[in-house]
Amino acid sequence: MSLRTATPALVSQRVRTVLKEGPGTRMIAMRAEPIWTDGPLTVEGHRVEIETCVSPLAVRSSLSRWTEREAADGGPSEAADLLVVLCELSDHELGEDVLARLAHRRILPLEPWDAVRSLFGVQRMDAAFGKDDAWIASALLDHVPSDVAAAAGAGTTLTREVAFSSLARQLLDAH
Repeated sequence: MSLRTATPALVSQRVRTVLKEGPGTRMIAMRAEPIWTDGPLTVEGHRVEIETCVSPLAVRSSLSRWTEREAADGGPSEAADLLVVLCELSDHELGEDVLARLAHRRILPLEPWDAVRSLFGVQRMDAAFGKDDAWIASALLDHVPSDVAAAAGAGTTLTREVAFSSLARQLLDAH
């Protein structure tokens, strides 16, 4: 199985999407290489801690520590921390009891084009984007702020023209 490498931009956008869908979320699992060196993130005012887990036992341990810490701190607050677990496991390997504690009750994929769709608030990508255009998704996630993307993405389809125009404005400061 080929796994996605988690980047701050990709993880942040996935967290943003999950928070929008269910604001009470505290724990999220993402299917990616269990490698992270960037430290915690801040997404929508939430401190997001990232942990890497290479086994079901490691995931259970991480969730348990997180739950114990929340209990010791008096429970979650309005802008409380979130935990993101990066793992290369399947839903089946984790088991129903662990999945029940996670956002969407499953391990979420990290797909750049899904993140770009969410960033721009569109339902689909222009068919002109090809399989060799993954670099475009990465560049959009790394350089186009969510408020700029939301304003540019009015409509149901993200075209190459809108994507490149948004990217050029950010990188070249061309308004």
